[in-house]
Amino acid sequence: MGIIEENRNRNHHFFNEEVAKLENWSEDVRNSIKFEIKELDKEIKTCKTEARKLLNLEQKVKEQRIIKHLEKKLADKRYNQYQNEDEIENRKDKLLDEVEQRLKQQTTEIELFTIRWNIV
Repeated sequence: MGIIEENRNRNHHFFNEEVAKLENWSEDVRNSIKFEIKELDKEIKTCKTEARKLLNLEQKVKEQRIIKHLEKKLADKRYNQYQNEDEIENRKDKLLDEVEQRLKQQTTEIELFTIRWNIV
């Protein structure tokens, strides 16, 4: 196997490994954020249900403040979800650029020196 073919195989293997890592990482990030968003949604719904049951106005106001805080947190999580999507796309672009650079490698053959000998 020639050096060029070996280099292609190495690059192919590298690309497959990096794509797999990137896909696993991005899936983990997406699932984590989705889980956090679902949990916040549940918590907000629970707080709203409890707030409706309260009779004391002061307690209702206090509970509404908590709900507002949770809703702000939820909005931040959703915003982070879009930022993470952008980061994932940037990493994919970077990987593709790196592989593209590797594909542009050129080989040249240069004669450095010549050895001659005579058998006497």
